[in-house]
Amino acid sequence: SLVLGTAGGFSVPGMMGGNLAILGIFEAYERGDLAAAAEYQDTARQMLGLLKRHPAGFVGAGKALAERAMGGAAPLGPPRPPISALSDAAELERLAAEMGRLIEKAR
Repeated sequence: SLVLGTAGGFSVPGMMGGNLAILGIFEAYERGDLAAAAEYQDTARQMLGLLKRHPAGFVGAGKALAERAMGGAAPLGPPRPPISALSDAAELERLAAEMGRLIEKAR
């Protein structure tokens, strides 16, 4: 929590293009707009929830989205068993579109 004095954090949604929400949290906090920071935090929470609820799980869905967001420039490899990979291309695009809607919300 920035209010408690943290300097930053690791962001899986940020790796997938959700960095606007994370940046929004910091910028709103810096200008003293805690209500806006909370809205950006809620968007980031929804991004994480999207991955946590996915049948491939946080790691399987997150790795697939992160690799897609990087255009395959940095292959992340498959998740370690017993975690399954998200290998259905249509499902990956559906998930990416849903994440994209959340990212737009952060603009």
